[in-house]
Amino acid sequence: MTPKAIRRTSAASQAANTADATVPAPAAGTILMTDKRGRYLLIRDEMPARQRIHLKGMMGPLASIPDVMNEVTMVCSVIEIDGEPQRFPQNRRELDAQIDRVENDGILAALRGKLKLNGIETDENGVPLSPEAIPQTESIKDRAKN
Repeated sequence: MTPKAIRRTSAASQAANTADATVPAPAAGTILMTDKRGRYLLIRDEMPARQRIHLKGMMGPLASIPDVMNEVTMVCSVIEIDGEPQRFPQNRRELDAQIDRVENDGILAALRGKLKLNGIETDENGVPLSPEAIPQTESIKDRAKN
């Protein structure tokens, strides 16, 4: 089953289950994604600075490992699962519980959602379909030539 991206708010998610549903406009900076398990995940594009700093504090020494921070940032960008709001974790125990809820399928859906919000289409594994759509930075070799 190929995950699909659907833009809706949580109110829209609830309204979609009624016969005469009209879907309201999505909240800015959010996207509703389906993961491989068939769950609907509402993903937000940006995390407020206070929450980013709090998250780094919760991670302790692991905060210096970019891969770890990318994963937990994806977990915390999931603000709703199947219409159930997900509260931002306040301590490491709550963060671990959120990681267990979101799991790998949810992390992948969050990554795909964030890329889609930024105009980059991906396949079901999160690989960009069009490499030229990825913003390019100048390589070290190119800078050395100048």
